[in-house]
Amino acid sequence: TGCAGSLSARRDMRPIMLAARSLSSRPLGQARHELSTVVDRWTPQQGFIRAWGGWANSTLALAQLQSSIGFTVPSFKARAAILFEEVGVALARADEKSLADLVTPSCLRSMLPALKARPRGQRHSWTSHGVTASIKQIRLAHAKQTGGEEQRRYAQVTCVVDAAMVYEISGAGETASTGSSEAPHQLCDVWVYERALGDGGSWRLKERLGTLSELQQTSQPNGTGSAQG
Repeated sequence: TGCAGSLSARRDMRPIMLAARSLSSRPLGQARHELSTVVDRWTPQQGFIRAWGGWANSTLALAQLQSSIGFTVPSFKARAAILFEEVGVALARADEKSLADLVTPSCLRSMLPALKARPRGQRHSWTSHGVTASIKQIRLAHAKQTGGEEQRRYAQVTCVVDAAMVYEISGAGETASTGSSEAPHQLCDVWVYERALGDGGSWRLKERLGTLSELQQTSQPNGTGSAQG
């Protein structure tokens, strides 16, 4: 995917670490209008049998999405890239209202502590370009809603997102940046997107699993299957 770039020692990683902290906390509990957790959490390293079974599951889920919501891989990848940029900008601005539309309720809850802990007067900025998303896994699942409502079906799509970005912090006695306009940081993240099927569904960020390199270092060869896209 071209996203295994490294940073020179002179670059300050603190800004991007702060942004990642806001995105990395795992969602807690069951929230209305979303699944309670990430289904069949994807890992890069997989044994052959599980990889084959995972590919079959993703292929079946893809066919069902195509028939139920007119899903196409190119249109989803374009939407995933846009959503990545929108979440990044809203996160930098600590824009809770926008984030409420862009991420699931549990994901937003995991972000709020880091956003509220920012010193008064501190400003964050996020710029990115060349964003591309590669589909690694598709899963479908049902969740029973609160109040005895009927079960609703959801889709989760795991993507590796590759982007050149700059994250800057200024104000409140601090100035720091990750990347620059001349030498942007090459970010390679793994995000899970989710949407409810049926009327009114829209793709939102469910969870950031981590950077691809982090997952490669920690995963074992018994991970779940994937579908390349």
